[in-house]
Amino acid sequence: MSENFLTPTPETIQAESQPVTGSGKGAHCYRVFGLRIASALPLRNLATLLDTSGADADVNIHITAPEEIPDREGRPQFDVDGNGVTLTMHGTARYRVEAGQRVTVTPHHSASERKIVLFLLGSVIGIICHQRRLMPLHASAILVNGRAIAFCGHSGIGKSTLVSHLAARGHAMLCDDVCVVSLDATHRPHAFPGLPTARLWRDAAEKLGYDCGMLDLVVDDRDKYHTPRPAIGTSGPFPLDRIYMISDGRGNDEPPFVPLKGVRAVQTLMNETYRKVYLDPMGLFGANVAQATQIARHAQLFTMHRRHGYDVLAAEIDLLEDHLEQP
Repeated sequence: MSENFLTPTPETIQAESQPVTGSGKGAHCYRVFGLRIASALPLRNLATLLDTSGADADVNIHITAPEEIPDREGRPQFDVDGNGVTLTMHGTARYRVEAGQRVTVTPHHSASERKIVLFLLGSVIGIICHQRRLMPLHASAILVNGRAIAFCGHSGIGKSTLVSHLAARGHAMLCDDVCVVSLDATHRPHAFPGLPTARLWRDAAEKLGYDCGMLDLVVDDRDKYHTPRPAIGTSGPFPLDRIYMISDGRGNDEPPFVPLKGVRAVQTLMNETYRKVYLDPMGLFGANVAQATQIARHAQLFTMHRRHGYDVLAAEIDLLEDHLEQP
């Protein structure tokens, strides 16, 4: 496994010395979250290469010459003005996002490409979705009979592990960690395919039979890996049928699945919006309320009281599959 997530290419060598456009001949073109993306920076964990023109891209990613972006303690810097949003990840890069269509990346001179791409395909995707009035949920999802089933919950609750084991049982994995939802003309929610990998810690990856020595790290200083998922073969979107909010632990008399309805369902969706702290500064809190209300109206929501541990995981998935068969 190479030291850097992205192997240097003539394009990235050029990008380190002068500005490069993110569209036109030589751009790297992908499709993810329902968006065609043309990028001057190769995004190697986006396996779905479409073409080399980028002429009709929804999002263009440009890269400029590196600058000194000091590594500071505290939260990332988030600035909003009339033309867009600037996200500064200290010690990594500055990302300028405009109208959900254009991203300009100014890397820190010594930041690894792996780390630059990590935030580009995470927080920056969240900003793009908010600007385009899509609703990104902090969720992983599978497909069951052509319909999306999403699993929300805080970081570390086991979303990626759960959907990876469901995938091992034959359910197609739709996305991991970020589930982008759009509303159709009748306000019904649909979910798009996400990144073609699931991010698993070493123990979870090895439980599924992966050799971590053959996998790419998610970020340099963590024992977490990109595990590939089979391509779905279509851009979607797929009707979002159910959303499970994973809760930590279950008592002896506690039911495994509890319906969420009304205000509680809407509040849950708002809480599980990916990068929700960006909404208020962007003036999008009201739009988020409206989106969450429509999703709660048309999709079924449940709290999933899940026991944790590999010794009970198979039994927990059995209960979940039984629940998925119920109307």
